Amino acid sequence: MDQKINFKPTKVQKSFEALQTGTYAGSGGELRPWSYYDQITLATGQLNIDMFNDSSKNLSESNTEGRSIPQGSHYAFDAVKCFYVPVGAKTQAEFTAIMDWLSSARLIMEIDNKPNSFEYKLLEIFGESLPMVVSGAVAGDQLSTRSLVQGSRPLFGLVVLASLTGYKVRIESTVAVPAGANDDKLLVHFVGAKKSLN
Repeated sequence: MDQKINFKPTKVQKSFEALQTGTYAGSGGELRPWSYYDQITLATGQLNIDMFNDSSKNLSESNTEGRSIPQGSHYAFDAVKCFYVPVGAKTQAEFTAIMDWLSSARLIMEIDNKPNSFEYKLLEIFGESLPMVVSGAVAGDQLSTRSLVQGSRPLFGLVVLASLTGYKVRIESTVAVPAGANDDKLLVHFVGAKKSLN
């Protein structure tokens, strides 16, 4: 007589099943990994830079929806990730000036004009990912051989952007963007999950 054996599904099996059937759970909407991102081009002399405010950018630069989450959705994230993309190699002096700017520049987010939801220096986010030394008086080895430098940082808790909730993201610094960073790119990701009830 054959016996029926019931196997308890593992996390891997459940994940595989979710891929096959989609991420909808009844009427609870769709929940999927997501990242809101925005890229800016640095310009010499900048002190304060607004981000995530231009919905006309193409998807290679940003997927922001214009400072608010659309009706029928909410977005929750618990980490921030940054990419610094140099347009070319840097001299030691240029690299030092860029490090001075990153040490001063702060990434700030406000939700519904309330006090800062979070605030981190860019150098905190990049952490050990940035080369600390560029040797020689000519273009530095580290940045000339890397198309981008990335860093990430978990937040101290979950940040939730509810439907139709306004938010502002900006970079503030007491040190202006140096000439050596002109035309370099800075890309910021808010990493989490988006739930859609549409």
